[in-house]
Amino acid sequence: MDIPLPKYASNIIENYLKPTNSTTPNEVLLLTLNSFCSRALCYNRVKIKEGYDINLFPNIYGMVFMPSGFGKDRALFYMKKCFEEVSASIETRVEGYITDTEETNTQHAENQDWSAKRVRGYIADNTPYYLSDTIGDATPEGLLSLRKEFEKAEFGSLHFSNSEFIDYICTKDANKIYMISLLKDAFEEGNNPHKMIKSSKVNNAVSGVPQTMLVHSSLSGLLENEGANQTLKDFFNRGLARRSFVCYPNISKAKLIRNTSDYSEHLLKAQQLFSKVFKNTQKNNIIGVPQDVVNTYRAYEEYNFEMASKIKDYEYEAKRSELMDRHRKSLRMAAIIAIFSRPDDVDMDGKYNITAEDFELAREQVEFYSQQFKALYERKAPSDATRIYDLLKKKEMSKGEIGELPLAPTNSNKKTFWLDNTIDAIETLCSDRGDILEKNVGKYNKQTFKIISYDDADKKTQLQGRMRAIDAN
Repeated sequence: MDIPLPKYASNIIENYLKPTNSTTPNEVLLLTLNSFCSRALCYNRVKIKEGYDINLFPNIYGMVFMPSGFGKDRALFYMKKCFEEVSASIETRVEGYITDTEETNTQHAENQDWSAKRVRGYIADNTPYYLSDTIGDATPEGLLSLRKEFEKAEFGSLHFSNSEFIDYICTKDANKIYMISLLKDAFEEGNNPHKMIKSSKVNNAVSGVPQTMLVHSSLSGLLENEGANQTLKDFFNRGLARRSFVCYPNISKAKLIRNTSDYSEHLLKAQQLFSKVFKNTQKNNIIGVPQDVVNTYRAYEEYNFEMASKIKDYEYEAKRSELMDRHRKSLRMAAIIAIFSRPDDVDMDGKYNITAEDFELAREQVEFYSQQFKALYERKAPSDATRIYDLLKKKEMSKGEIGELPLAPTNSNKKTFWLDNTIDAIETLCSDRGDILEKNVGKYNKQTFKIISYDDADKKTQLQGRMRAIDAN
């Protein structure tokens, strides 16, 4: 993941999350961290405000597409440890609110000329049992009911988490389709439209409740001939995907690293940072946008609008709409970076402020995940050269062995032509990726191929030496 990160994020990922999640790609760890940072701010109703038209929550929606077994659940497990003190504060606040609400409702009911049964019913109907800040595979009624309770409480946010989001992508179930619509509606300003909820039989529009989201999906059933199928493309063409940071990591680069170091000190530092941010933003929950950042924000908006306008209506609708949301996603991410980088830095008015550097770091992250979104949306089946390239990285093969692979043509004339073109394409791939296709001639002039790949500087020097030796021969 070749993008600059703010210091707090780099420290948490390198010193805590990576040692505890050795097979999890860094981009998954970063998005998981960003999601929890967003939750901490949104629970205190932090707002980004500048002028009459910038009024946003720093809420993050994230979607991770990767196979099972590469550590998405571990990443969540270890991030929850960072969030433990915040979770304890949330629980204390909720318990206090429920107790106060119950006392108020009891006093009100007992002052009425009601029967004891009606008093008990009123208290039960108007006192929330518990306000969970996280919801998973719920019904639309359940989601709206919980969001409505947070509106009444005048604090808090709701996080939607789901580890099998493929069920929503492929669904024909009306409730799941409506859930997607509700999550989309809540993104911008925390609002949901009117809907009658059967259990309460009242009109439950919701206003001003921040919504965050982090979901995971496998790609099983979403690919056809190893490219994105129409089901996945149709989902991306809807509004939820463009509002999200889409994470599509290259798991072929995942490495299993055994790490026995003690990470408890780094966990403690992460917990302290989250706790400090959560405590401070209960009092100071406004983030200002200085004029130089506003100018950059507007320029970025205009640039993305210009790029989007060049895309035809019938081409890549998802890509076009995603472009037009990048400036807002960048501002949301910049607010998170500003507060977590400088949790004690407020101005005379008690406001945090986004800097130009914050916005640039955020923009880099947004564009990084935008490229992953594009790679998944435009995913194509790998070429023959790519498939054989992957094989040659694992073992040495002769030209004859390559020609016997199932993907090779059966006609001998076509096979000869195919072999020459494929090997040329593999050499181009190696050149683009910094590898070398090593060719050896053995007994009976049998030609074999093997890909040599080096990552660090010392081995690159060795690679250059081997290239010179090959050229000399």
